[in-house]
Amino acid sequence: MGLPRAPDGPGVKVGKRSVVHPGVSLGIGFDSNVFRERSVEGVARGAYALPTAWVTVGNTPTRDGRLDTSPNLDGRNVDYSLGVALGYRAYLSGNEDIRAAGKFAAELDLHVMGRPAKKLSIYLDETLR
Repeated sequence: MGLPRAPDGPGVKVGKRSVVHPGVSLGIGFDSNVFRERSVEGVARGAYALPTAWVTVGNTPTRDGRLDTSPNLDGRNVDYSLGVALGYRAYLSGNEDIRAAGKFAAELDLHVMGRPAKKLSIYLDETLR
């Protein structure tokens, strides 16, 4: 389960072929076991807000977590999409211990394809959370 994000829109063109997609979102949720206790007694519960900001840059859009490479290459030798997202889970509780359990989260999304749409292509796909 990653950080809450909205689908990329048209973005802002930079350079010949690259597009930058910035964004922000606010996820709201409920954690039924804040401290991951094994026993049922004394389990702390709390609502949280998860504000998130991200930026993606690439020359090819992604679809379902993979590059959506077009057969029309227009002279490209590399297709790529690089993204970074940062968020903070802030607990909304009257209990000070639960509020102090908030934490930062980061996500790095990397997709690079050398020689796209050729008989032999090289593809690197990595997501770190």
